[in-house]
Amino acid sequence: MASILGVETLQHTNGTDAITIDSSGNVALPQVGTGAFYRTGTWTPILSDLSATDTNATIHTGTPQIQLGQYQRIGDVVHIQWHYKTPSSSFAYTNGSSGTGQLNWAGLPFTVANISDYYPVANCGYFAGLNGYDGGGYGYAFQGIGIYNTKQVHCNYPYANAVTSLTSSVHSNTNSQSMWSMTYLTDDA
Repeated sequence: MASILGVETLQHTNGTDAITIDSSGNVALPQVGTGAFYRTGTWTPILSDLSATDTNATIHTGTPQIQLGQYQRIGDVVHIQWHYKTPSSSFAYTNGSSGTGQLNWAGLPFTVANISDYYPVANCGYFAGLNGYDGGGYGYAFQGIGIYNTKQVHCNYPYANAVTSLTSSVHSNTNSQSMWSMTYLTDDA
């Protein structure tokens, strides 16, 4: 069955099919999964804070037990998940941090789109063993926002009809951990 344009296949300049339309009108992208349109991979979440000398570098000495991030990118939409668990033995602060700055996740696989006032929401789906966090007195889970034109997420928690910065000291116990997810737009190629 021919389309209105008389085209069933659009081809890339190298001769491979880029888009096909079947007899039912279904559009297929044969290159999805092999080209830049669709990508998956891993990334390394970095626990930092906004008082650190370098907010893109870790604030803990020692090796985290778990430091795993995964992403799926379709076009300019990126979905990420990450899991972080502090070292199992004693560790200290480094990078100019004392644990009093706002918790910051760095190292996102793609830059958050450079759109003024664009702050995609990051959700914490699980946490355990944190230091002194009681959900703002209400049992709330904490959250974060992606910061446009960076590879960072700044964390906070709901409190008294607003949000309060979550300090990085919550992740100062050995074996403390949290799991996160966020979907955002990127301008990266």
